[in-house]
Amino acid sequence: PLILRRDPGTTGIWAQLGLFVAFVVVAASLFYPALATGPRLDQRFAGYPAAGSLNGIDWMDYGTLTVDGPDGPEDIGFAGDRAAIDWFNENVEGSPVIVEASIGPYRGNGSRIAIHTGLPAVIGWDNHETQQRYAGPIFDRVDDVEALYRSDDPDEKMRILSAYDVEYVVVGELERHFARDGEQYATPEGIAAFDAMAGTTLEIVFEHGETTIYRVVGAPENG
Repeated sequence: PLILRRDPGTTGIWAQLGLFVAFVVVAASLFYPALATGPRLDQRFAGYPAAGSLNGIDWMDYGTLTVDGPDGPEDIGFAGDRAAIDWFNENVEGSPVIVEASIGPYRGNGSRIAIHTGLPAVIGWDNHETQQRYAGPIFDRVDDVEALYRSDDPDEKMRILSAYDVEYVVVGELERHFARDGEQYATPEGIAAFDAMAGTTLEIVFEHGETTIYRVVGAPENG
C-alpha cells in the first residue's frame, strides 16, 4: 500500500510561514490604536489633556458632542454642566430630586448631572428602566419631563415639579439644543417661562455659560 509521509522539513516551513503571517496581522492591528487615537480625540475633544489624567469628566471642560438639533446636527459643549456638577457636589447635601433632559443612553451625555452627582432624577435612561420594571410609569415620567421643558404655562410646570418633589431644575446646552423627531426638547417659550418664574416660585442658584440651575422655592432644603 501507498503510505504518505510528511516531510519534516516541509512541515517546519509551513509552520514558520503561519507564525510569520500571524505576527504580521497582529502587528498591523496595533497600528490603528497608535495612529488613530490622536486624530479621533482631536476630532471630538480638541485640547484634551496629556495622558495620565484619571478624572473621567475632565473632557467636559473642552469636549463637544454632536446631537440632533431642530435644524440638523449640532455640536454642544458641557463646560457649564461640568461647573454645575462641581457646584452640586460642593454645595448640596442629602438627596434632593433634580430634573434634567431624558434623552436615553449612549448619546448626547444624557443624565449627565445625575450620573456625576449621585442625585436622584425624575427619569434617567428610560430604555434601561423599562428592562427592570413596568414600562407604563416610566413613559409617564418621560412625557412629564418633556412637558416640563416645553410648556410655557407656569402652573403646568409647578404641577409637574410638585408631583415628583423636584427641588432643582437643570437647563443646559443639552436641554436647549437637543431635538427629538425634529422638535426641540426645551422650547424657547419653555425656557422663558422658567426665567419668568424666577423670583416667585423658582430662584436661580447657579449660572455658567448656557447652564442654569433653578431651585423650587419652598422645597425642603437639600432633600
